Amino acid sequence: MADPDPRRILVAGDWHGDTPRMRAAIHAAQVHGCDTVLHVGDLGILWPRVTPKTFDLPLVEELAKTGLGFYFVDGNHAALRGDYEPDESGFVEVLRGAWSAPRAHR
Repeated sequence: MADPDPRRILVAGDWHGDTPRMRAAIHAAQVHGCDTVLHVGDLGILWPRVTPKTFDLPLVEELAKTGLGFYFVDGNHAALRGDYEPDESGFVEVLRGAWSAPRAHR
């Protein structure tokens, strides 16, 4: 279930599937005592014609290793494809530990 009450949030954006950039941001979140990362657009997961091993799997592994909460919103270069069911808080877990705030969610 999504954590409805994070204490300290690192805000990031425009990773575009760049694994080193993702790892650097997650490291920064840990260094600064954040418990949650909010990615505000163009994350790069579940992209067509991109192998999940290049970004999706490393992201899941980093989140599992660090225990950080992770939420994201779609950007202008991303939109979730598929049929996902939101939890009771309205978020959708699209990868283990990676929660989407669907469009118009608040």
